[in-house]
Amino acid sequence: MTPFRAEVRAWLAANVPAAPLPRVDTPEGDLAHRTWERRLAGAGLAAVCWPAEYGGRAAPPVHAIEFDEEYHAAGAPVRIGQNGLFLLAPTLLTHGTPEQCARILPPMARADEVWAQAWSEPQAGSDLAAIRSRATRADGGWLLSGQKTWSSRAVVADRAFGLFRSAAGERPHQGVTYLMFDLRAPGVTVRPIPQLDGTAGFAEIFLDDVFVPDEDVIGEPGDGWRIAMSTAGHERGLSLRGPGRFLAAADRLVRLTRMTRLSGDEYRDRVADAWIGARAYRAQAYAPTPVPPSATKLFWSELDVALHETALDVLGPLAEISPEWTDGYLFALAGPIYAGTNEIQRDILAKRVLGLPHPTGRTGPPQPPFAAMLHKMFTDRDVTWAALAEAGVTGLIDDGATPADLIMAFEELGHHAVPGPLAESIACVPALDLPAEWRSGLAAGRTVATLAAPPRLPYAAHGDTADLILLVTGEEIRAGRAGAVHESMVAGRRLAEVVPGKVLGSGSSVPKALELGTLACAAQLLGAGRAMLEMSVGYARTRTQFGQPIGAFQAVRHRLADVAVALSFAEPLLHAAAAGLEERDISAAKVACGEAALRAARAALQVHGAIGYTREHGLGRWLTLVRVLHQAWGTPAWHRRRILEAIA
Repeated sequence: MTPFRAEVRAWLAANVPAAPLPRVDTPEGDLAHRTWERRLAGAGLAAVCWPAEYGGRAAPPVHAIEFDEEYHAAGAPVRIGQNGLFLLAPTLLTHGTPEQCARILPPMARADEVWAQAWSEPQAGSDLAAIRSRATRADGGWLLSGQKTWSSRAVVADRAFGLFRSAAGERPHQGVTYLMFDLRAPGVTVRPIPQLDGTAGFAEIFLDDVFVPDEDVIGEPGDGWRIAMSTAGHERGLSLRGPGRFLAAADRLVRLTRMTRLSGDEYRDRVADAWIGARAYRAQAYAPTPVPPSATKLFWSELDVALHETALDVLGPLAEISPEWTDGYLFALAGPIYAGTNEIQRDILAKRVLGLPHPTGRTGPPQPPFAAMLHKMFTDRDVTWAALAEAGVTGLIDDGATPADLIMAFEELGHHAVPGPLAESIACVPALDLPAEWRSGLAAGRTVATLAAPPRLPYAAHGDTADLILLVTGEEIRAGRAGAVHESMVAGRRLAEVVPGKVLGSGSSVPKALELGTLACAAQLLGAGRAMLEMSVGYARTRTQFGQPIGAFQAVRHRLADVAVALSFAEPLLHAAAAGLEERDISAAKVACGEAALRAARAALQVHGAIGYTREHGLGRWLTLVRVLHQAWGTPAWHRRRILEAIA
């Protein structure tokens, strides 16, 4: 635990109110939440990453994530100032003037001024560029007129930030100005809108020639759309929705399942998946390369609904009298709508990240040199075991490669659907305590090994052709030979029952070796899933139906966008598992990579249609490989059980 996290945890333990505060949209709740925010500000915790002169600590971004996790774990109150703190503030720090930051941020941190977001209009929801509210030039400033709706926190807020059309433009995104205005100014009327839960979480705002001075324009007049997209990125990403909310909800769900015997066992897999999703979101928060905000928003909003739906199903008939979960469920239902509907986010991903229907080039960070070398080698030539040895892949464990190096190689092996007992011979068996001559043969590629390790691996893959067959039971390692051989659904892959031979030894190397094999299999699944997404995107760009590329159809774009999201959040979970080698994290990575790859497989077949169902095309290599690897090295059910046992 970092010193900062320890400080935050101790402060929250001493200061979080023992009873929940009144609802934020009531007069008493407004006062109580503002009082709480002032206590946070007094401790320097209201906005830890802001510059000190504005009320922050100038802390690194990772401290904001740590604070978010501790804040939600402690059950601390809702942040009444979240629109200002997490949306407007980062926008001002990037696009505002020093005078604006000095004037606006300190009272925002203390909740002396609470901010509402005023973007949407009756005819401009998802199509935000269709705004009609106007900003007309006046002496020393602007006159605002029009109507805003779904303005969160407007019932209790002091000020608002919004977009207004200030000039005609050739395109809807032009001539838009980003302004801040006082909700108590003459000409402003705020009308509360009751939500599903009966609270007035948002409101309509009517503006009738409301004067705003020039110093309350953010950026240049007419440049509001570009700046607003910066705010939208914060709204869809980690700034507004850090991992703490979902980690805390997942932990509560696990506790609920332990306590509730009414129907909890029936939903064990869904509980495990909710925990995996929360851990995946956390892993992405700490990852060096962030995913696009649209992907982040899709992931957290769907996760939030799934968490709460699972809790309500576990509770059964008790759900309707469990406000902790019903209130959270009703709030979660709004997630796929606000911050840009999920349908719009899928379109953004499909167009800007996947390049549908037209190509945009390779996306994402550059490949590390070793992965790039493997990618080129596997693309340019047939991959034989000798070629793997030549590239140094078979000797990774013997050469002291880290688990991170291992998964990098196995992602490429999966991407190219390289056949053979890869996880067995390259990742697992070399990590066992074996005679030196066997290890040298494995590293040099002269020996191909496989093993069975029931129940995780009941059969030995390619046992009929391997040079070395092992049987692992508990921590005991035996020599083995191939018994009955079974044909796999994957062409060229056969599974052998293992007839046990003499005991070769036992020891502590077995558990780690099996975990490395599982990790390698998860990486293969991730790589195979990415390959199928690339194939699908390429085909959707060029295959024409009804006079246009099939990638122009929303159903195709959205399906492939969902695949991209699943793969994007499985990846950091895999890397986190490689870094820590904890059993529960490896199981989480195996399930997540497998589910993402299966999603990619189903989408790929649907996009390709009949041609994908033929041997001629080759898609079947990946389709069948993913299906069998999803069940290999521990079935999804086995891994979910292991996760629940670990976190219980």
